Amino acid sequence: FTGTNYVQGITTVDFGGTDGPMTDAAPYADLTPDRLLDAVESTGYRTDGRMLALNSYENRVYLIYGEEAASIVAKFYRPARWTDAQILEEHSFVAELYAEEIPVVAVLVMAGATLNTHAGFRFAVFARCGGSARRNHGQSRPPSGPIRPGPMPCWRRSFAQ
Repeated sequence: FTGTNYVQGITTVDFGGTDGPMTDAAPYADLTPDRLLDAVESTGYRTDGRMLALNSYENRVYLIYGEEAASIVAKFYRPARWTDAQILEEHSFVAELYAEEIPVVAVLVMAGATLNTHAGFRFAVFARCGGSARRNHGQSRPPSGPIRPGPMPCWRRSFAQ
């Protein structure tokens, strides 16, 4: 464990490490919109075909809209970057934080697992949950140090499976 990053009031975990250098110059070339929607639907969640790419440095993360359910966030892990064991360790650690009511967004269990695979891509699904904005409190510039988490109304939101 190399530290904790604070992104818009949500605690995220960076375990560091790698499985080695990437050998494919375009690791996501085969992750087409149809393929990623098929991957999400393979877990039993029905999309309405809409998606929105979200910012992510290492992985591919998408907001996926549901046909009759709340929208979700799907995170597709960079091939050859992490082992399954490393990803599952992160999922377990975040679940522990969640159980202690620390404001994190835990991975949803979809199709019986937190880490799913489709067409060679590993992915996880999360509830859509906004973070709290950094509060300035009248200062001309943001305070230094970590962002303190604010209220998160979707903390205990359950996902119908």
